[in-house]
Amino acid sequence: MSTPAVSDKNSPYFQALVNGLNHYVDYTNMARYSLDFESSTTILFLFSTTDCWVRIVLSSSSDVASVGSDSSKGDSFFVPGGISYFVGIPFVKSTYKLSVIRNASDGRLHITEGA
Repeated sequence: MSTPAVSDKNSPYFQALVNGLNHYVDYTNMARYSLDFESSTTILFLFSTTDCWVRIVLSSSSDVASVGSDSSKGDSFFVPGGISYFVGIPFVKSTYKLSVIRNASDGRLHITEGA
C-alpha cells in the first residue's frame, strides 16, 4: 500500500511509495523469469538496459513462451531501454513474477518492488 505523507510547506497530503525488494533479470532471445514478488507488492519500478518485452504472470506459471511482440495472449508490454517505467500489479490474492525477453539485443531489467 502507498503511505500518505505530509508536506511541511504545502500542507496537502501526497502519496509516497514504500520500497521493497530490488532484483534484476538478464534477458536474451529466450524468455527469463524474475524472482517472485512479495505478496504486498502493488507497483513495480522497471529500468531496462535495452528494449524488451515483459509480461506479468502468476508465480506458479511456466508459460514463458507467450511473452513478446508476437504474443497471441496480447498482454505483453514493451519496455524501452534507458527509460524508467512504472507498472501496477493486479490486486488479487496471489503472487506474481515477470517473464522478460529481448526485443533486439540482450540486456538487463532492473526491478524495484513497491507497496
